[in-house]
Amino acid sequence: MHKHHEDSISQQLKKGIRLLDICCGVDNFVSHGPLTIANTYVEDALDVVKRFLERNNTETVVVLLNWSSSILKVLDSDMPWQQGGHSEDDEVIPPRFNRYMKTILKDDKFYYTGNTWPKIKDVRGKAVIACGWDTDHHGHGDKWGVAYEPPKWQPARFSTHQYTPLELIDERWEKIKNELHTPPEKHRAIVLAASLQHDPKTTKGWIVPRDTAAELQKQLRCHIDDGKKKIGGLWVFGDFMERETIMAISKLNWEGYNQDDRRRQVHVVSPHSKAQQALWRNQAAQALQGAI
Repeated sequence: MHKHHEDSISQQLKKGIRLLDICCGVDNFVSHGPLTIANTYVEDALDVVKRFLERNNTETVVVLLNWSSSILKVLDSDMPWQQGGHSEDDEVIPPRFNRYMKTILKDDKFYYTGNTWPKIKDVRGKAVIACGWDTDHHGHGDKWGVAYEPPKWQPARFSTHQYTPLELIDERWEKIKNELHTPPEKHRAIVLAASLQHDPKTTKGWIVPRDTAAELQKQLRCHIDDGKKKIGGLWVFGDFMERETIMAISKLNWEGYNQDDRRRQVHVVSPHSKAQQALWRNQAAQALQGAI
């Protein structure tokens, strides 16, 4: 799932991504923080997922809905840069937006809006809707969607030290490795991203997510290939995700780490069709024959 979108939703689904973060904003637009994306409504984004599932009825897609402008970050020159250079202002999610979403999601053929995480077998051909806010905050008893909290991660901020991209990647990767093997309460979520922000008045010395995405993904792929410990229930939030990385994560669902240590890891994030699994098995067999 892209934190910084480069691909459209349909392109992400085609790559193999099965976890989408859709940020919702005022007037029912898809948004990024307080900025709305013109002419792109939440229902349009969900309709792309629906059309994909119509063509791929063995797949499951998890859609994480966030109210992107519920915490408005207002630039504040009185706030020190080390604290982000902004103050925060809470915004109440309008009740009409919940009504709007319930109208869109009433088609239970394609949308699962239950309050608990389902089993894969029960949601083939469906989008599992998870919500980052309390949909029943008025106490009307009409709660919809699975409640979830996105992983907490902030870009590194330094005012003086001049990191190189590789130094930042190494530092960030050490933290990610620890998170990979920390026992989760329900599922494990990591943010495969690193960026560095300096003085907001200049971009000098900044390291943007694109500068670190490829190397962090390479580190994760190597970790999966070399791993000896089980990683179950893994959710990966990433920047500019490459297909090779997506497939490496997806294979953990059914294959485990490697041919000598096969474990079936079925969870709701990245399910694939039997045909895709058969293709992977054939590729593995051909590679083994070539090695012999």
